[in-house]
Amino acid sequence: MDLTNDSLHKELADNQAVVNGLGSAVRALKASRAPKLEIDATIAALNNLKINRASIEKQLWAAVSGTGDGTLTREAFLQGVINML
Repeated sequence: MDLTNDSLHKELADNQAVVNGLGSAVRALKASRAPKLEIDATIAALNNLKINRASIEKQLWAAVSGTGDGTLTREAFLQGVINML
């Protein structure tokens, strides 16, 4: 795996950690009956992070697929299967 893939994996993991934290924060705000405006702001931030995560996943998929456009070549698919085993 090259440096670009490693950096995308790290960025994805970091993003997921923040998403998990904000998800917990939303649950805590709801449990404490915080003002709706505060809950809505936290949910908006969470949704933006999820959109960012989808973008990172798409970039990673394009990098791993070998074609650059996100489609998987036969060779890349076979290599992915071998790597999983």
